[in-house]
Amino acid sequence: MSVQNYAHLRKPQSGTKLPTVAIHEVISDEFLKRFEPFATEDGLVTYADFSRVALYDPDFGYYQSNQERVGKADGTDFYTSVSVGPVFGQLVAAAARKLVGDNQLDEYTLVEMGAEPSGGMFNRVDTGFGESRTFRLGQTPKIPNRSVLVANEVLDAQPFHRLEFRGGEWREWGVNLSPEGLSEEILPELSEPVQQKISPHLPPEMPEGYRLDLSIEAESLVESWCDGDWQGAIILIDYGKSWQELIEATAQGTARAYLRHQQTNALLQHPGQQDLTTHVCWDRIETCLDKQKFTNICLRRQESFLVHEAWTEIERLSQELGESQSASRGQIQSLLHPSGFGSKFQVQYAVRK
Repeated sequence: MSVQNYAHLRKPQSGTKLPTVAIHEVISDEFLKRFEPFATEDGLVTYADFSRVALYDPDFGYYQSNQERVGKADGTDFYTSVSVGPVFGQLVAAAARKLVGDNQLDEYTLVEMGAEPSGGMFNRVDTGFGESRTFRLGQTPKIPNRSVLVANEVLDAQPFHRLEFRGGEWREWGVNLSPEGLSEEILPELSEPVQQKISPHLPPEMPEGYRLDLSIEAESLVESWCDGDWQGAIILIDYGKSWQELIEATAQGTARAYLRHQQTNALLQHPGQQDLTTHVCWDRIETCLDKQKFTNICLRRQESFLVHEAWTEIERLSQELGESQSASRGQIQSLLHPSGFGSKFQVQYAVRK
């Protein structure tokens, strides 16, 4: 589904009252200084700049610490398909092999982006590829000439802009860096990235108060991964929605925070200590892949992707599993069943030869 263009969208009018919401969190002076390079004279930053620092600051960022974030153990914040067990890595590796064909697999590298400190989905998995490489969030990868790049729940963890249709026009929410604490505040005008990348596609008429959370940096990240002339395939696993769904069916936006397995809309609480996330817009990611000359671009629910691209491996594992390996059977069921992770996540994948 293409993203429509509304280049005639009206810009915010000056002189209007800028609403704010209550103060949420007081942070240390040292942490507060990390936001200053992005702030206006009035101490305002975009939500994108706030979430960038809160997630990726070298000293305070949520994803820069070595703490365990994923899993069901005490102290973790959320769990995903990787938490289920090694079967997930086995099935994704099998799908990757099918996408590039079984010939000359020893010449291909399986590249995982955004792995946790404890290891990624292919840790202790015989992938069948000549080499496997893992990169953590924030690292700059060098993609070998023949590769399959896999990213599991990386795009949803990128900085995002928060927009709201208010008074007949689209406005942008930011964060006020008051010494008394952090608070949300409408920015005087749309930020430059929003004006350039998002505004032309925003519908000119929407219900009052309709919110849209969108990550331009998720798109830039995909483009950076695809840069160069490497050949192979890309597999992006995440939760997301189509552009049409985002502008018709998510009136409150999709941004949220996770802390100790509790979901909350208090995005400004505990900066650097909680996960901030928003749904991926798959149509815009598809556009990025198309520009980078990827073909056969496909979007499926996770269960459908694994069944279509890794069915042979599913059959093999099912035949090998005896009654003593009921845990592994449970892993397969969790990944494929619609009530588990099967319908929660989607997979967008493509090839480039």
